[in-house]
Amino acid sequence: MCALDQKHASKFNENTENYIKQIASVDSSFKQIVKQAKRKDIVVGDRFPLLYFAKEYGLTYSAAFPGCSEQTEPSASTISYLIDKVKKDQNPVIFKIELSNGQIARTISEETGAKVLTIQSMHNVSEEDFNNGETYVSIMRKNAKAVKEALQ
Repeated sequence: MCALDQKHASKFNENTENYIKQIASVDSSFKQIVKQAKRKDIVVGDRFPLLYFAKEYGLTYSAAFPGCSEQTEPSASTISYLIDKVKKDQNPVIFKIELSNGQIARTISEETGAKVLTIQSMHNVSEEDFNNGETYVSIMRKNAKAVKEALQ
């Protein structure tokens, strides 16, 4: 962009540096949260399109569906496994993915008392979030807050 609009190159460079600092700050937050965490495992009562995220921060996970599965209903044994896992490990949080109806997570929550929180996979942004000016950074900061609560 600097080559196309040299008049505004310094502003583009300033914005780039600012954004890189924001991303680095979010990354640092996640690293610190995981470093201080009581547990390193998250439970997702939904699809799990966050494999790279989990690997990057040294987290393990259990989920109703692997990746971005096309399945719409998990097996009874999967639900039972997740309920038993949350109870055994005393996980305080069960995640659902953005724009999900959250039914699977609610079912697990009802059986375990774990709180349902949303974790954004960054694949979708609701119209409301878009209209409210949400950004990658603001959404990832919300994710950090949710992950911190889940890892307590």
